[in-house]
Amino acid sequence: MHEIKTKVGYIRGLIDGLGLDESKKEGRVMVHIADALEQISDKLLDLEAGYDDLVDYLEAVDEDLMELEDDYYEEDDEYTDEVLSDGFHFECPNCGEMIFVHDDVLDEEDDLEILCPNCGEVVLINEWDDDFDEEENGEITFDEEIIDENE
Repeated sequence: MHEIKTKVGYIRGLIDGLGLDESKKEGRVMVHIADALEQISDKLLDLEAGYDDLVDYLEAVDEDLMELEDDYYEEDDEYTDEVLSDGFHFECPNCGEMIFVHDDVLDEEDDLEILCPNCGEVVLINEWDDDFDEEENGEITFDEEIIDENE
């Protein structure tokens, strides 16, 4: 950005060196153009300084966030199959990535394969079985396995 300031100064010197009469239209136009270029270059230098400050601030915030994530996930590593209120998460057996599955995904009646977002391996298969019978006593039978609805 300092090169812009140098070029504007060079243009200002050329205009001054022309010896234009500022009382004439051409002279006033050239002087105002040079003034505008100087103001623009000053604003660009201010913007560059502000941008550099923002980059420094963002890097500091990013470092703080990484520390918080490390602290949070260190505590979470103890629980590999923690049940949440609207879903659950578990650890990928292939790469160790924590995967969250929302209950709505599992409630769908279509067959479903959940892929690990990190390694791409299939980590969960939800096959919906249409062949179940609901007994009168509140029990549901899935392929010879009895599950009590009240449990």
